[in-house]
Amino acid sequence: MMPKHLRSWIYFLLVVTLSSVGVNGDYIFKIMFHSYMYANPDNLKANGSPCDGEQKCESFLHYCLEGSTSCSQESYQNYNITGGDPSPNPVLFPMSGSWPGQFELYMRITDDDDDDPRFGDERIDRFPLPVIFLSPSPVFTSPMTFVGDDGRANITLSFQVECATDFYGLDCTTFCQYTDNENGHYSCNGDGTKMCLTGYQNPQTDCTEAICLP
Repeated sequence: MMPKHLRSWIYFLLVVTLSSVGVNGDYIFKIMFHSYMYANPDNLKANGSPCDGEQKCESFLHYCLEGSTSCSQESYQNYNITGGDPSPNPVLFPMSGSWPGQFELYMRITDDDDDDPRFGDERIDRFPLPVIFLSPSPVFTSPMTFVGDDGRANITLSFQVECATDFYGLDCTTFCQYTDNENGHYSCNGDGTKMCLTGYQNPQTDCTEAICLP
């Protein structure tokens, strides 16, 4: 559990801009939270000024997977974790389109105000990172700890990309779905290759040709 002093008005704004979020995407990007530490006892922003005058900072932690210059309004999610850890964990992003093989994670902590928290200038801390290369895998990466430039926070995360159900390949663009009807008779192996069911042949025609027994 997160220490009590970290639980006041912290939101996770998870911004994915690799492609538009869809209900049934071609791949699923996942972020697993392992630990998060944030200390700002003087309630100061990165420029040294107090948050909202003399008030306590209302801190937002947000992510962008296309670096620091572009975060699409249509592709972010947010979670109010007041009183507890991030929920759900891991956070899942069903994405449409092919997996590009890399992402550039940019994280910021900002003070809540009337501006869009993804672009406002109320920075408390930031975590710029280099491009991270990642292939689809059934397991998460090893945990990675990121330390804020302004020294007020660190966070440990791991990542995973999985092709969505019925999608395969390094870029999750190969589609194969178990079929046993008038449209074909086949299953799918681990790379999405069609495998004819017993009694049928020719995957090139979706295994619609019955094997004639002597």
